[in-house]
Amino acid sequence: SKSELEAFDGRVEFCLVGAGPKTVYQTPLSRCNVKLDDGTLCNYPLQKRHEIIKNKQGKDVQLIDFHGPRSVTHVQWRCTGRECRTLYHYNYRVEGGKRVACVDLDQVDALFVSNVQGYDLKYLQYHDSLQFRGFVSVHALEYALEDTFESDDYKERARHLYHDARFL
Repeated sequence: SKSELEAFDGRVEFCLVGAGPKTVYQTPLSRCNVKLDDGTLCNYPLQKRHEIIKNKQGKDVQLIDFHGPRSVTHVQWRCTGRECRTLYHYNYRVEGGKRVACVDLDQVDALFVSNVQGYDLKYLQYHDSLQFRGFVSVHALEYALEDTFESDDYKERARHLYHDARFL
């Protein structure tokens, strides 16, 4: 803030305050958009269910972007309609145990492939451009990702999750 910087007589090159809170990803929708069995739209309001910070194995929710994997918070919402009760995540909803895209790409800036793994949208677009316009193979992209981000957790899931994100 300005008062903090004034305490340094304006000679500050940078001011490091701390890591700050994690980025929170939650659906941009406020109402359920599921078609019910009778053909009508549910349209009940969504209610916050809980924040997902770690998966069942204790690993952080991750978003992969140009800086590598980073920990984020992913918020799960639920439809309040009794006959519906659909679960909503950032860019998809769960229907019958399957993930169904429920938002347009211009409404989000990341794509989550599960409740604990997401990809920055610009990151995916960049890699698609490399592959399809630069004629770079999928294996070359995977090698670069694994070589750059040395996290063992990321390496073991990289190929599977990246392909899931590309086909959302």
